[in-house]
Amino acid sequence: MLGDVCYRMLLEHGPGAMRVAGTGEVTPDLEAVVEAILWLSAVAFENTGLSIAHAVATELGAIEPVRKHSLHGEHAAYGTLVQAMAEGRPEDELTTLFDFYDEIGMPRRLVDLGMPDIGDTAIENLATACAKSPFLVNQERMLDANDLAAAFRAVENYV
Repeated sequence: MLGDVCYRMLLEHGPGAMRVAGTGEVTPDLEAVVEAILWLSAVAFENTGLSIAHAVATELGAIEPVRKHSLHGEHAAYGTLVQAMAEGRPEDELTTLFDFYDEIGMPRRLVDLGMPDIGDTAIENLATACAKSPFLVNQERMLDANDLAAAFRAVENYV
């Protein structure tokens, strides 16, 4: 429930917040996004814990070129795309999410995060590492490395 509130706030206020980010200007959009990220997401976390998005973020952060090129929040954002694919979210939700990432300039591909190799072996290795994460226990169904590799590929191939 709180996760849904965060999601709606980010979709509504994210583009406006990104326009003023780094300028020193504080706008209602920026305040709403900060509230969603810092307060609502923290409260939601206390009720549910972490899941696929943070398993992905953790493993991406362990890859030195990725860690040097991009931020944890970008890793978790990419992981959110992987999670949406793994959960089989409806096409309209995926379109909304990918369009939102495009609008705010969020990385959508592993190469955008600094991943040096995005071939099948790299994706399989990343999926295998993610499948070992204790965060996956918070999913409705248990996912294995094959499920996660398919989700990574779906993100990478999403048009």
